[in-house]
Order: sequence, then structure tokens, then C-alpha cells
Amino acid sequence: MRSSRPGPVLIDLPIDVQMSEIEFDPDTYEPLPAYRPAATRAQAEKAIAMLQAAERPLIVAGGGILNADASDRLVEFAELTGVPVIPTLMGWGSIPDDHELMAGMVGLQTSHRYGNATLLASDFVMGIGNRWANRHTGSVETYTRGRTFVHVDIEPTQIAGAQFLHVHKPRHWINCGQAGPLGWTIPAALGVRRADPEAEGLGCKALRVTRPEQIGPAFAQARELMAEHRVPVVVEVILERVTNIAMGTEIDAINEFEELAEGVTDAPSAITATV
Repeated sequence: MRSSRPGPVLIDLPIDVQMSEIEFDPDTYEPLPAYRPAATRAQAEKAIAMLQAAERPLIVAGGGILNADASDRLVEFAELTGVPVIPTLMGWGSIPDDHELMAGMVGLQTSHRYGNATLLASDFVMGIGNRWANRHTGSVETYTRGRTFVHVDIEPTQIAGAQFLHVHKPRHWINCGQAGPLGWTIPAALGVRRADPEAEGLGCKALRVTRPEQIGPAFAQARELMAEHRVPVVVEVILERVTNIAMGTEIDAINEFEELAEGVTDAPSAITATV
């Protein structure tokens, strides 16, 4: 697909169509031009005027920014306007996690407490290259209450455990994108990191460790499995059976299990970067 949201497309043809014959002249065939919508100057000026008139504006940065290699322009725009940025899951890395205008992530699961609070306190949201996925928004009523939206995207019809990580560069967060089980995120990242054309990229092996003394032998076994099957191997270490990942049914009703990180000892990689 070259129009709207670029990406692979599955075309399912009925058997009778597959068996049919048609006349086709390759010499006269011309592909349809890709449709790339663009804002008019009047539309752009109105959007900027709305952003400037807002008291608590916010930018939501989606994966379209990465697809367009426009991360530097996003950061420049945010710095020029002084508007905080919240990346979506697919837009993570469009602004560094340690940038002063990085306002956290919003969502029902992949969220930061301060990210949800920032969005709920905003009165204007400019979405750029995003698709308002329901894991990010929760219910439309809660997400939109009390705020105005402007959507900048090439697809006008769309309005769907990583919260402890930090992403500082574009394309350094590899994610399954809800295209399958969430557990395939790590194998996807390993496959990209490996970048081995001879390796099988559609599956992986996995080992689960429940005791500390099993970790070393598990890595040794993982190396053997990698050599034998030519696929990534995930070693899952579970030393506690209860997970305390924050999640909820609405972005204003997230269940928090841990105290807020307020010191360097609580979140050294996050806090020291801004001190």
C-alpha cells in the first residue's frame, strides 16, 4: 500500500477469480498514482493558531513520524513552540526519553503516570502521524473530555511491560504492534538486531527460568538452540509470580502498584539523565 498508511496489504481473491482469464496489455498498463494528502496553508495556519491559543497544549507523536524520518523536525517543532510531546507506542523514540519536552507515554498499559496526568490536564492535543489506538486512548469519552483535537496524518479515516524502558533515538524501539501475541516483541527485536538473512525470522524458541541458579545453564542451552534451529531464543526469567505493571480500563483510572519514583535510587536511568 502506497496510499494512506504505507505498508503490506493482503489481497484475498476467491477461487473463481483466481481461475479466470482476462486480457491484459502490459505495454499500456500504468499504475495508479499514490494519493498523498497535504494540508493547505489555511488549514496549517488555523491549526497553529489553535495551538498558540491553548493554555495547556500537547503534541501526540505517532509512528508516521518515524516512517517519514521526521523525528528531528518533530523535536524542532516542539522546541520552537515549547509544547510537551507524548509519543505513542509506535512513535516511541521520535523524541528522546531524556528530552525536557518528553512528557511520558499515555495508555491503559504502556503508560507513565505523569504521561496520563499530562494528557488529562491538557486543553488542546495535536496528533501527528498517529492513529488514536484504543490501547492509547481508552474510551473516547474520557480521552476527549475538555480538550480540542487537531489530527495531522495521511490517513484521515483513523481516529487502537514496556513502560519501564527508555528510548532515546528513532527506530530503537522494535515492537510487535499488536500484530500477534505481545510476547513476540522480544523475538522481533532480536531478529532485527541479528539481521541475519539466513536465520528463520517467523518463530523463536523460549526457555523459562524460575530460580537464580538456572539462569547460567539456561543461557548455555539457548546458545545451543540458536545454533541448532537458527532462530532467536528468549530466556524468560520469572523470579516473582505476581507482576505489578500499571494498567486499567481508563487513562484516568490506572491501577498503580508501586510508589512514584522520586529519587535517583528509584529510577537511576530516568532521573539522572535530567539532573
